[in-house]
Amino acid sequence: FAALRPGLTGIEIDTRIYRAETFIETAVSNVGRWAFISFVLVLLLLALALFSWRPVVITFVTTLLSMVASGYVLYLRGATFNMMILAGLAVALVVVIDDAVVDITHIRRRLREHRLAGGLPMAELVAEASAAVRGPLVYATLVLLLVPLPLVLLDGVVGSFSTPLVLSYVIAVLVSMAVALTVTPALAIILLRSEPIGRRQSPLVSWAYWLFDRTVPRFVIRPRWAFAVLALLLVVGFILVPQLDTRYLLPSPQDRNLVIHWQAAPGTSLPEMDRITTAAANDLRSLPGVRRVAAHVGRAITSDQVVNVNSAELWVGLDDAADYRATVTAVGRELDSYPGLRSDLGTYPEDRVREVQTGTNTALQVRVYGQDLTVLRTKAEEVRQVVSTVLGVAQPKVQAQTEQPTLEVEVNLSAAQRYGLKPGDVRRAAATFVAGLPVGSLYEDQKVFDVVVWGTPNTRYAPETVRDLLLEAPAGGYVRLGDVAAVRVAPFPTVIRHEATYRSIEVTADVSGRDLGAVLTDVKSRVGAMPMPLEYHAEVLSSAAQQQNQDLRTVGIAIAVAIGAFLLLQAAFRSWRLAAMVHLTVTLAGVGGVLATFVVGGNLSLGVLIGLLTVLGLATRNATLLISYYQRLEASEGVTARPELVVRATRHSVGPVLLSACAAAVTVLPLVLFGNVAGGEVLYPLAAVVVGGLVTSTLLTVFVVPALYLRFAPPVLDRPSSASSWARLRTDSGATSSR
Repeated sequence: FAALRPGLTGIEIDTRIYRAETFIETAVSNVGRWAFISFVLVLLLLALALFSWRPVVITFVTTLLSMVASGYVLYLRGATFNMMILAGLAVALVVVIDDAVVDITHIRRRLREHRLAGGLPMAELVAEASAAVRGPLVYATLVLLLVPLPLVLLDGVVGSFSTPLVLSYVIAVLVSMAVALTVTPALAIILLRSEPIGRRQSPLVSWAYWLFDRTVPRFVIRPRWAFAVLALLLVVGFILVPQLDTRYLLPSPQDRNLVIHWQAAPGTSLPEMDRITTAAANDLRSLPGVRRVAAHVGRAITSDQVVNVNSAELWVGLDDAADYRATVTAVGRELDSYPGLRSDLGTYPEDRVREVQTGTNTALQVRVYGQDLTVLRTKAEEVRQVVSTVLGVAQPKVQAQTEQPTLEVEVNLSAAQRYGLKPGDVRRAAATFVAGLPVGSLYEDQKVFDVVVWGTPNTRYAPETVRDLLLEAPAGGYVRLGDVAAVRVAPFPTVIRHEATYRSIEVTADVSGRDLGAVLTDVKSRVGAMPMPLEYHAEVLSSAAQQQNQDLRTVGIAIAVAIGAFLLLQAAFRSWRLAAMVHLTVTLAGVGGVLATFVVGGNLSLGVLIGLLTVLGLATRNATLLISYYQRLEASEGVTARPELVVRATRHSVGPVLLSACAAAVTVLPLVLFGNVAGGEVLYPLAAVVVGGLVTSTLLTVFVVPALYLRFAPPVLDRPSSASSWARLRTDSGATSSR
């Protein structure tokens, strides 16, 4: 890159302006710092809540084992460690910690109950406790795996980003379930065997029970309060969800190396472009927070960029200590101060993503194919006039083609023939004089220099001097170029677009006041009836229609996923009413995450989507465990005193519910405190949504679900739920073996 520094009029080479490894190193460092702080905070929370080193060790070992095993599975699949893989593992980490906390708290409670009563042997107690919890969790885990399915089926660049995220998440959740079925019970048998029964309860748990006894029982026996909370969340959701900005699904990398595409008016000369770019670079270099500025003008001979000398790229490196948003805003404001020049500011990763994205922002495009540019323009104008007559089409226009002054040499065939000159010889001589012709190479100090023959600057810049160029005639003597060819300056497109080997021009239009599909049908019929010359044709396209079809397919898949989750809940509870109740409740649990989205920008990005899905999954797990616990108690004690039974069961479950919610929140809380830094582009909004969603999901689980269960649970279950059957089977087999 050519580094442009204040006070220097020349150009010097400086390859240090952009180094992709710097951004990667910064991102990895930030992620490592987050992981370390999160693990420390989770360990402190578990130690304060469980008040024993044994369950803390079990939770830590199972969590670490699940994440390491998930990473190894991804490694065996050939996956690379990137931003989306990391986001999937971060989401899974929340689920893994919740899985470990739920297992160990229920095992400890069951062990304490049976030890006080002189129950079964240690191994059978652990197996019974694990089976009683794992039965409902199997259904909840299936819901967790089913919910992110719509993200996998997205098309285009967004689908390429979301697929590895969902894949890493699914693998980690499956590995966590395998660890919970095998390693957690084994460690519980080994470490909890000698845990004292009468250990003093944690002050945090005592405070949670004290708060529960003074709030929840009063709320549970009044279902109207639960309905009021649901109605409030429903109204808030209907108000906030439509206001989410869906234009930026992909994350914006916080790279401190900015790239600016700089475009001047067509026909701007190379010296003038150098002068403007140097001035802009000097102004940018003087801004606070800007460390270095570099630029290149035009393009290299073998470059893949189709630009002319009126285009340039500026590379701006920001200081590590500078405020990122403020500095980027200042850079953009400085670029806007140059009238007549168009600039596009972004980061290098964003620039690479934009290169592979296709489509336009207009709802309707008609692409006219052909060879001759004049005929193409004429037919494109006719298409525009035909399209404008269709009801619902707004602002149709022919795609503007940027033109620049071009030297045009048209050979006079009869005059050239009189002198024995071929048309190709005439054009070749003119091209050599104006543009140059490589004739050889020089080798010096292991470097290769091209030798080019062309006219001097004073002569090749004026059309009059080109006309005076002397051509050598085959019969001898010289002929003036102007005598055998017409030399003139004419406008010519800077870029000629080709599709399927044909030149093309697009006619674009918006659609308003009518259905897009109906407008497309009318446009296709009228354009198809237009007469076209041989080898010319028109094709009706619509990126909006393609996006509409993709949105409809995504909505259909989401509806199918919702139905599948509902059927899984029905299979878990063996009750349609309870399944519908939980389905509605957990859906409203995401309202807190939507509120948190507006705190971090209000963009419905991939991080926000996966965060909302995580909240819904955790809410489903908590509600499934709680209702399954109600059903187990009713199956063993009856339903004669249901309010007292529900309050007692909820009190027993409030500790694990609050602990798992706090552990999940503490896991992602450092990401919220770090802010939107390198490496946290997906994790930052994800963490904010998870923290906000955990608040509403926990409140709904503790306050609303018990009240709704008292209102909607069947008086007498027609048949026991799958969770009750599993637990009863384990109890009967354990009693038989004991006897």
